[in-house]
Amino acid sequence: MVIDFTRKIEDVLSSLEIISYTKIPILIEETKRTLANSDEILEIYGAAKDQVLDIINSTYKTSFSHNNWLNYKEDEPAHFLNEMGSNTLNYSSKKTPKYFHVWLIKNAFIIGIEQHDGFNAQHVHTTKTQENKGAGFSFLRNCKSQIFVDDKEKTRTIYLFYKFK
Repeated sequence: MVIDFTRKIEDVLSSLEIISYTKIPILIEETKRTLANSDEILEIYGAAKDQVLDIINSTYKTSFSHNNWLNYKEDEPAHFLNEMGSNTLNYSSKKTPKYFHVWLIKNAFIIGIEQHDGFNAQHVHTTKTQENKGAGFSFLRNCKSQIFVDDKEKTRTIYLFYKFK
């Protein structure tokens, strides 16, 4: 699936039968994750990732699991949460996501990962920019689900739109 830099969440949601929406805060204040607060923030972050999959699994009777990501098994929601979450932990201005968003939809769901400040996602995608052992969005480029962002040049939120077959 190609990352769609033209789609907007409002347009996507307007044509869907939404069951529910959940916004899960991770770090809403304007502090940065540091050595002094990292343990507490990472605990909140991990619980929030679990909550996203728990909401989806309990609604759709699925078995998405972060263990699938760890064991290199196919599981796009878990891979998305871990890969994009890791990007925010490493590269975002606050070193953590601000919110996870979950829209439950008839026969589908959307996960959004929002960070505090924007970055140029289109640049990262087209230049395949990577730092350290980062993959420069290779997971997103190879994803079967639909991927889109809130703003291609000042991206704060990346979305995964997963449809059940």
